[in-house]
Amino acid sequence: MNRSQTPVILSVAEGAQSASSAKSKDPVLVRPSDRPIKEFSPNTRSRSTILLALGILLFSSLAAAQTLTGTVRNVTVGAPAAGDEVILLSLGQGMEEAGRTKTDAKGHFSFKLDSAQGPHLVRVIHQEVTYHRMAPPGTTSVAVEVYDVAKKVDGIKVFADIMRIEAGKGQILVTRQFGVQNASNPPRTQMNERNLEFYVPDGAQVIGASATTTTENGNALKIAPVRESEKGRYSLIFPLRPGFTRFQVTYWLPYSGSANLDPRSIYPLEHFMVMMPKAMQFRVAASSTHFKLIHLPNQPDATVQVASDTTDGENLAFHVSGEGMLTTGQQRSTQNSGEREQSNNPRHVLSVGKKILPG
Repeated sequence: MNRSQTPVILSVAEGAQSASSAKSKDPVLVRPSDRPIKEFSPNTRSRSTILLALGILLFSSLAAAQTLTGTVRNVTVGAPAAGDEVILLSLGQGMEEAGRTKTDAKGHFSFKLDSAQGPHLVRVIHQEVTYHRMAPPGTTSVAVEVYDVAKKVDGIKVFADIMRIEAGKGQILVTRQFGVQNASNPPRTQMNERNLEFYVPDGAQVIGASATTTTENGNALKIAPVRESEKGRYSLIFPLRPGFTRFQVTYWLPYSGSANLDPRSIYPLEHFMVMMPKAMQFRVAASSTHFKLIHLPNQPDATVQVASDTTDGENLAFHVSGEGMLTTGQQRSTQNSGEREQSNNPRHVLSVGKKILPG
């Protein structure tokens, strides 16, 4: 019940009490011996009913209202994060701001929830980088971890680069994924305008990019690639929080049945992987790095080629021909519906590949 309705109920109760008082002022002679010791008059019964109803309504109001408390801890320094801005987002219908506050000296904060029935998201801004924590229905307390921010952090490595290739109807579609590990110690977030860079071939049209991080509940967030001054070079502005971050970039090219593709890798990699339908053909370009054919059990319709322990700037060019599409999760049985997501995860793909790769 809305708290603003309470005075209305109280006025009804007070009105009933005033009416009763007015009746008691009538000029009626009553001797003390004639007064009943314990007897509920109609007016008394009415007041009791109103007070009971008032108690029930107030109890319902208190049950509906709830306080969400929380703490914010700066993991980099191992201390409470004081003065950080905290925003409460209601997820009942889209994403609406439901409150805003700041942490106290001990990193504490609290919000009064209008309703505890819907899910909420707690957003903390620390040194201009956001950190989130879900608050499902019924949650009364959350803990959020934040990290100090620097433009350059030691311990960050782009360990995997995966290119998924499909072709048909005069186009070739490339979905390129990068696995980035932030193992900084003490843990810090790296934030600069070129946290990840990549090249696309001449004539390519970038149609989308996203980032998924283990510290942000695994949700994919859309980001806009920034075109650099060098032709074909792009950058992604997204914080590299401690842990694992997966970037995905999708672009397409005009295709006449065959194409030479050069990923122009900027980073040293544990593994560079090319995944394409078996209906398509793969050929290493002259003087290119040696690739090894592997088999992924969760992607039986794909040809997978891997180059391991590559250096930055190493020649990874290759030639593809033919047409074909990779099987999607929706085209598989219900029990295998999660394989599409696993095959898109660099960690999962490489964990399978490492069992086949030497060493």
